Amino acid sequence: MQSGGSTTCVMVELPENSNLPDQNEIKTLNFGDSGYMLIRNGEVLFRSASQQHYFDCPFQAGKLYDLPTDSKSEAHQVREGDLIVMATDGVWDNLFESDIMTCVNSSRDLGNISKCISTLAEVKSYDPKYESPWYKEA
Repeated sequence: MQSGGSTTCVMVELPENSNLPDQNEIKTLNFGDSGYMLIRNGEVLFRSASQQHYFDCPFQAGKLYDLPTDSKSEAHQVREGDLIVMATDGVWDNLFESDIMTCVNSSRDLGNISKCISTLAEVKSYDPKYESPWYKEA
């Protein structure tokens, strides 16, 4: 049996009613080299770890040897104003946390933050002299 395409995945489940004091917990699931960062008051509280068999070989749904049950689940207490940056390896391979935080701290508008992150990741990916996170891990 041959497998066609494959994918990595990151998801966040929000509480149904966040007005209740005991309902401020989010649940996350990460599979492969997509991931997320939880940011509060300009500081990274948590960053998910990449799931890889070895360097540059992430877990991938659709491959015969990787199962969604291999995903990593977490739970986080969140507060009003917290920000979750979810991204694929196109961001994590090209940007350091400090790059992402520069974008996060440059605006309150989510659209502007997203555009900053995606544009910066693209620009840096084309720079042959840039020592990216991916390069440093290699």
